[in-house]
Amino acid sequence: MKKLAAFIIVLSPLFTGINAQTITSADFGSVGDSVFLGFDETPGVSVGPAGIGQTWNFTSLNTESLDTLFFLAPSSLPNGSNFPTANLALASNEGVFFFEKTVSAIYNTGFSFGFGPIVTDVNYIPPVTYLQFPASVGTTFSTNSGFLAKNYVGIDTNAIFCQLVIDSVMVKRVSTLTVNFDASGTLQLPTGTYNNALRAYSVETTRDSIFIYAPYFIDCSFFTVPAGWSLAPDFMLQLINPNLAGVILDTNRIYTWYAPGGKFGVCAIDVDYAGNTISARFVSDASQIGLNINESMLDNVHLYPNPASYGFMIQSDQPLKDHLIQLMDLQGRIIKVQNLNNNQLVNVEELNDGIYLVQILNSLGNIVYRSKVIVQK
Repeated sequence: MKKLAAFIIVLSPLFTGINAQTITSADFGSVGDSVFLGFDETPGVSVGPAGIGQTWNFTSLNTESLDTLFFLAPSSLPNGSNFPTANLALASNEGVFFFEKTVSAIYNTGFSFGFGPIVTDVNYIPPVTYLQFPASVGTTFSTNSGFLAKNYVGIDTNAIFCQLVIDSVMVKRVSTLTVNFDASGTLQLPTGTYNNALRAYSVETTRDSIFIYAPYFIDCSFFTVPAGWSLAPDFMLQLINPNLAGVILDTNRIYTWYAPGGKFGVCAIDVDYAGNTISARFVSDASQIGLNINESMLDNVHLYPNPASYGFMIQSDQPLKDHLIQLMDLQGRIIKVQNLNNNQLVNVEELNDGIYLVQILNSLGNIVYRSKVIVQK
């Protein structure tokens, strides 16, 4: 739940027209917009102090992976009617988040996520206020909210000499979110410089209680489970995930930067209680993947010629049989896949001139090499 909670905090807009540190609802993304987000799990940058006139140089951020955030109409989604007040949906690899956009505020009404093979719709009660308008440096607001998410799991298995029969799982969350716009200045990212950037510091504290429904009493060596709904025993949950517990207390701290000319936060950095950076999400594109990082788990890999006119070769000291090669465009779309053998030619004659991301995957589907190739005829 921690990554999910962290990602929800970042679902705030990239504002346009920030001059005197004032933003309105007109600066929030609209249906049909999209944003490419890069992820860096070891950012190694400092968020810096609060105040006006700051400069943040984050050009060293690495795009280790890429996601696309789509702004959709809730009515276009099969479960959109489960969020009746929402007029905007944001879809990404993390799930689908539903918002109500008004003149005075942006409300997160809920989200949809996968729980095993089942998709669950979760409604915040009350909706979370993520922005109040107008907002500027010095604006502060907070929201108390929560949700109840219930799923059928149908567990019937023998574990540690005990027959476990669990019908359903339920998660009850109580949360407080505080947002403080504390700084403005110039933000430098690998894909460009953003003047008049506005920063917000968000702190969300959550208490998740995990309940299980057992159709009848369970008596095991290390724990017992009464019939009906009850708080899940820590020991049983830790058989699934060592980090799980019946009650989980957590705090997510995130700095988010907004800037003119876009529709979403241009950069968001998770920090710990001492302000040390944990991870970063920022506006990027596929051309940034593989820059400034060692993207090869293979020895002595050579891609040539580069630029390529009609094709290029991949050569390595290690056998490449049973490997796949993928070519992606700058929007992160896979446009070519083929089996790869040693010294095999990859034909690019059908591709338009431009920059393409090259990925090699082993037989397990793991990425073992990433680079870029320029097609130039």
